[in-house]
Amino acid sequence: MLLSRLSQSWEQEQEFVSNVSHELRTPLTIVHGYLQSALGANS
Repeated sequence: MLLSRLSQSWEQEQEFVSNVSHELRTPLTIVHGYLQSALGANS
C-alpha cells in the first residue's frame, strides 16, 4: 500500500515537472529570440 502510494506520488511529480517545463519553454524561447535580435542589432 505504502509503496503504491509512493510510486503514484513519484509519477505525479514527474508529470508536474514535465508540464511546467513545457509551459515555460515557449515564453522563454520568445524572450531569448527577442534578446538575441536586440543584442544583434546593437553590434
